[in-house]
Amino acid sequence: EIFLDYNIMQCPICKKEIENDSVFCEYCGSKLAQELVMPAQLKVGEVGIIGIENMTMTQIRNEVSRGGRFLRFPYTMSFVLLTLKRTSDIYFVRHNEPASTYSSKYAWINLLLGWWGIPFGPIYTLLCIGDSFKGEDMTHEVMSILESLNQK
Repeated sequence: EIFLDYNIMQCPICKKEIENDSVFCEYCGSKLAQELVMPAQLKVGEVGIIGIENMTMTQIRNEVSRGGRFLRFPYTMSFVLLTLKRTSDIYFVRHNEPASTYSSKYAWINLLLGWWGIPFGPIYTLLCIGDSFKGEDMTHEVMSILESLNQK
């Protein structure tokens, strides 16, 4: 299930809220792209896609062709006898941006909260720590979803 919130569309110039199908911004008069602009909230099922707000598909394709990636980061939280292994929302990491901008948060969650569960806390934590630094590449899957949205 894909959730789009088109009520939060912003003009790329003045950043004011506008209707998604506007040709011109009613505030600054800028001519708007006639290509689908990604809304501020985009979810695929329960997972959000963060970092593509107000970008067009052409901008996203260009960024991916230059090395941008969609990544998610695993983390573990333990509560004595219960250990939860989870993944983050999906982050768009631009070509000139290090993945550590987003991954460090999840590495810290692993280091601080993952160890304490018996017996799986230490096992899951060690598995997630390495993966949380580099992230799981979801670029192909997300681009397929975004391309299908763009054709509607």
